[in-house]
Amino acid sequence: MRIEQNDIQTVQWIETTQMYGAEPTRPTRSRYWLRVDPPALAWRNYFGDTWDSNVQDARGIFHSGSTWDTTHLDRKHPISIEYEIAKVQAPVGTRSKSWSTERVAQDGRDLLRHSCEEIQHNFRIVHAIVSESDTGDLVRKETRQFDLRSGLEVMAEDCSEFVYNAPIPGDIFEMLPDRPVEESDIDALFPDLWPALGKSDKQIILQTIENSDVAWMHGDFRKFAREWSFEFQPNVPTRRDWSDLLEQHAGQWRTWKSDVIDMTKWQGVTVRSADRVFCSHRPTDRKLAGRSTSWIRANFQVEWADNGEVWEGEADFYLMRIGRKYRILHWEFPLEEMKAAHKV
Repeated sequence: MRIEQNDIQTVQWIETTQMYGAEPTRPTRSRYWLRVDPPALAWRNYFGDTWDSNVQDARGIFHSGSTWDTTHLDRKHPISIEYEIAKVQAPVGTRSKSWSTERVAQDGRDLLRHSCEEIQHNFRIVHAIVSESDTGDLVRKETRQFDLRSGLEVMAEDCSEFVYNAPIPGDIFEMLPDRPVEESDIDALFPDLWPALGKSDKQIILQTIENSDVAWMHGDFRKFAREWSFEFQPNVPTRRDWSDLLEQHAGQWRTWKSDVIDMTKWQGVTVRSADRVFCSHRPTDRKLAGRSTSWIRANFQVEWADNGEVWEGEADFYLMRIGRKYRILHWEFPLEEMKAAHKV
């Protein structure tokens, strides 16, 4: 079994991604190239007649596209060659603990099939990897994601056509010529507004979140609804959805507390449509159109009522000031992941 990254010098493969849901998208086809020395990853995503081009190396990630005039550089995410190599090898060593492995025959070849499932956020993720039995080189890698709240499949990823240690032209790892590079500063574009926020606004926001937390913990929908503006747009849980959730989980919590990390000025709300996949939506209510929202990230700590087990994680709140009060428009937190980890 090939376990040393030095045995791999280059890898090429094709990835196809399909998003499902209320509005299924056309499959996205991507081509990847990985080089170990010097470390670099390049990929192109194809969207019909257009595409984007990306290169990640020790400097960060460069982004450009067929319709762009510039290239954007994100220095906060330099490549980790160990991480990238692990993604193009069969699970071995410590990575194999959660995987089951069986021998399979395919086109006269003796291969290994590795499979596992995990719960991330509110999604069940099913992994399947087929690899060469002697080297660990990948033949195919598939991932399916299912929304545990609806039971529906929301995303499918298929990686195939793996080629190892074949020459890759050096210009694959260069950005498009004759385009100026602009360094992206996300912190400057979306600064943390919480430290400088006025005392009165802070108190109102903290009280709104606390009231919502307490009402959720006690399953009191009437008090919960006082802090909310439901039906902000069609792709977030409705008033009925939240009412049902509160009723289902009433009495399960001993404590539930959220602490604000930061606050960013935002437009609309961002909904997690799959693990690590997000969709932003603007308000459909004409009275709220054009108004900004406050995206608040919070650490939360809860204690289960049955055995005192403690869970810690992060949650996203989207609030809008309506009149003299802030109303919650959407709340993202990993309830299904919490339930899956709960020891009963």
